[in-house]
Amino acid sequence: MMLFSRAEGPGRKRSLVGRLALSVGLLLPVAASFGVFAAVFSSTPASASIPASEVGGTGYFPVTPVRIADTRANSGFQGAGDTLSSGQILTIRVAGLPSDGVPAGATAVVLNITAVNPSSAGYLTAYASGQTTPFASTVNFIAGQTIANEATITLGNNGVTGGYVSILNHVGLTDVVVDVQGYYVATLSALYFPVSYPNPVTGSLDNAPIRVLDTRQNSGQQDAGQTLGPDQQLTFYPGTSTFAPNLTLVPDDATAVVLNLTEADSTASSFLTAWATGVAQPLASDVNFLAGQTIANRVIVPYNSTTQTISVYNWAGSTDVVADLDGYFADSVLEPTLCPVTTATANQTTLSFTATGGTFTLNYNGNTTGTIPYNASAAAVLSDLQAAPTYFPTTGVSATGGPLGTAPVVITYAEGALTITGNLAGLTGGTNTVTTVSLPAVYPSTCPGFYPGSFYYGLTAPARIADTRANSGEPYTLSTLGALSILDIDVPGDVWGPATGFNAPADYDGVDVNVTVTNTTGSSFLTIFPAQGGIGLAQLTTYPTSDINWVPGWIISNGDIVTTVASFPFTSMDVFNWSGNVDVVVDVYGYFAPVF
Repeated sequence: MMLFSRAEGPGRKRSLVGRLALSVGLLLPVAASFGVFAAVFSSTPASASIPASEVGGTGYFPVTPVRIADTRANSGFQGAGDTLSSGQILTIRVAGLPSDGVPAGATAVVLNITAVNPSSAGYLTAYASGQTTPFASTVNFIAGQTIANEATITLGNNGVTGGYVSILNHVGLTDVVVDVQGYYVATLSALYFPVSYPNPVTGSLDNAPIRVLDTRQNSGQQDAGQTLGPDQQLTFYPGTSTFAPNLTLVPDDATAVVLNLTEADSTASSFLTAWATGVAQPLASDVNFLAGQTIANRVIVPYNSTTQTISVYNWAGSTDVVADLDGYFADSVLEPTLCPVTTATANQTTLSFTATGGTFTLNYNGNTTGTIPYNASAAAVLSDLQAAPTYFPTTGVSATGGPLGTAPVVITYAEGALTITGNLAGLTGGTNTVTTVSLPAVYPSTCPGFYPGSFYYGLTAPARIADTRANSGEPYTLSTLGALSILDIDVPGDVWGPATGFNAPADYDGVDVNVTVTNTTGSSFLTIFPAQGGIGLAQLTTYPTSDINWVPGWIISNGDIVTTVASFPFTSMDVFNWSGNVDVVVDVYGYFAPVF
């Protein structure tokens, strides 16, 4: 069932009340009330993209998370003792420091920026030093709320040398903590690949986020029932999902995974730290939260291909942990773009083809009796297509349909090669020919990377592309989302590049955004996903994920990498709101474009 039509145009939305039943696993925080809101200003056009390398973009290199700035007294890091007041800017050096591993030639850096114990509702804006301060927000908070947001920030200069980032505090007093997660640099490798898998509902290729961890009772995911206590950690496989069994979503050559990490049902104020299993736990935080909150943060976590696992640590109290997988970075210049799809020729008297997992339909004509003797490499023997439904007596292969000549036979086979050879000459009562063998696009886990890898192009200042608030003066004004509604947001290209001669290619296939929710009236969550017809819809209805969680009165942000592979009639991203009313603000920080 379609919830909206792409032909309706950008910004059209439709209420889904009474039409959408979401399964368990969605994050709904405990209701609370806060009467304050932080401002989110309109933006001026963004500055130009970072200079393009000889290959047209930059690749990503993760580092073990490391702290480089902390304005709290006696922290020992940059900014120590310099709590930010209203309008104050913290400028920190990121590239060229021996402590964080970011080289002097880096063009952009992934930072986890935390506002600590702010005195009032407000927000932080991070941007390339030396640029005009943009009207955008990176971290939004309410009074007393310690909260983090990860963002990719283009590096600027301090007037003399490059490699600097500036962070502006707009209102009140707040301490700021900055942890480095990785960096971008001109390279021929280290590309971004969105998660890819055959959707269990539609059977078509899906690259919407997918849940890979949920410690809550009866979640059906990895570590179900393993709530984290104080000073405890867990280890999980980010490349495996219970909702999509037998999938390997992250290849062995991955260097980092992109996760939306959420804590839920916390009993104390605490933080989570995520890192690659096998190395020492770093001094860094990824998700910061108060007791009773449900908070999410997008994190890019280094990936240890030997263990293929990620570790997550909880500092105090007990909390559940949920992780949704967006994609991964890998050194491969070219992952396979599509897995093999085999079809059989119509009107044959001898049927022979090889498939690699999925479901296909066999149509044949004119036959009322008889058998099709054949052999299959998966040791499945089909003795009689007429004797439905016991066609495949062995594990992994099944068939429904028939009898011969009256209905198509639908054959479902397990992942892995399956060779079927049949001699139709033994059939009686017809022309004994195969009319069609219809094989859908098949994408088994043995062939990761269904989309080609992409380079990153960062903006020196964020650009606002959507703001649903009344009188915002931005696209999608007066488009507040109600309960169970989707907003389709046009993602314009990097039109600011000609200012310096550099901009992202026109054929970009992804966008790096910071999404903020405000004017929240109910406990709810936002799901952000690619606009690809019904693919994202199937993910919502059967295999749900969440990106931002809140209670009434909150204003909160989270970054996201959205693979906008659908480019007709416009390149767009979708946001879905579960409950109540909410305004949504979207700022673009950069673009991803394919190598070839």
